[in-house]
Amino acid sequence: MKSRVTFICVALLLLCPLAHAKIVFVGGRMPEVGKEPDIYVMDDDGSNLRNLTNTPERERNPRWSPDGKHIAFEREFPREGSNQVINIFMMDADGTNERRLTYQRRLDTYPIFLPDGKHLCFLTGEDGKNFLYILHLESGDIKRRIEGFIATPSWSPDRQHIVYEDRGDIYIMGSNFRNRDALL
Repeated sequence: MKSRVTFICVALLLLCPLAHAKIVFVGGRMPEVGKEPDIYVMDDDGSNLRNLTNTPERERNPRWSPDGKHIAFEREFPREGSNQVINIFMMDADGTNERRLTYQRRLDTYPIFLPDGKHLCFLTGEDGKNFLYILHLESGDIKRRIEGFIATPSWSPDRQHIVYEDRGDIYIMGSNFRNRDALL
């Protein structure tokens, strides 16, 4: 048994360098006057750098889908008077098939895929509060789930819990949006 475990560990160490991962990030050559940051992807060794978006708008917070086939992100549009507008978008991992997921004249930010890959959560700023919404990617249905001063939600890998910040405190609750408990 010990030799089998040793063999598996050695095999993993030898094969790890062969497995390439992609990194998605926001960047740009700063400062370029009038040019906002774009979304880029590259291999984890720094090679194959590619610009996936090339728009006059500011893109932020790119997030991989669980299967690595899609990237969700937010795009900030030019102000309409005093209104700042940020909406959620999604594209294929190679930058093609971009589609807009939200169309409101508000702040839809911080997109995160749920572990099932079929839903996306995002935060919306309205009237000084944040609301966490869940978007079903196939149907387009959107449901409001949590209200408060929510920030940085994250799902557990087993999809059973959500952790988020509310006014500087950390909370955990069930993925059914019940049984909220303060952690810190």
